[in-house]
Amino acid sequence: MTSNAAPYQIGPSNESVVALEVFKSGLRTGKKHVLFFEQYEGEALYNRDKPEESSIRLVIEARSAACRDEWLKPAERKKVLAEVLDPILAADQQPRLTFASSRVARKASSRFEISGTLTMREISKAVTADVAITSIGDDRLELDGNAQVSFSDYNLTPPSSALGLIRTKDKMLLRFLLWGEKSQAAAQR
Repeated sequence: MTSNAAPYQIGPSNESVVALEVFKSGLRTGKKHVLFFEQYEGEALYNRDKPEESSIRLVIEARSAACRDEWLKPAERKKVLAEVLDPILAADQQPRLTFASSRVARKASSRFEISGTLTMREISKAVTADVAITSIGDDRLELDGNAQVSFSDYNLTPPSSALGLIRTKDKMLLRFLLWGEKSQAAAQR
């Protein structure tokens, strides 16, 4: 990392989102559960002159997941969330999901492919995110992107119900809109 990389702190805000989209099949084809994570923190080291030398680290609190699916009744949302927190995320035993980048490659002027490691349930797997990075003045950074992950990557069987008539697809989409604020130490330089 070069000395031109500025640190930006990432955390929850009214403008940011970290969500996991889980797609249904069978009788509920076309439906999806969207699980929002309300607590996370991280840091982006961003080099404006050489964005390929940038990096990101993100820690997501598993227990902060919330299901707000409008197409489900409140009791069904509660059941979905309980299924996600315990058997899937094992949130009590593994309270955090982490991502650490290892490579940033430019795809277009402000679009990048960010590769790294996503760790969930003590299993670390390589993942690649498609990310638009926008620098807002000198003090803010927007990271808008998504990455595809699979239940099977983490030794999980996608949930099903109604004797298998309602199933969950193996592929999920991790969506995020993150805002980084230049850290105070960097701002004082």
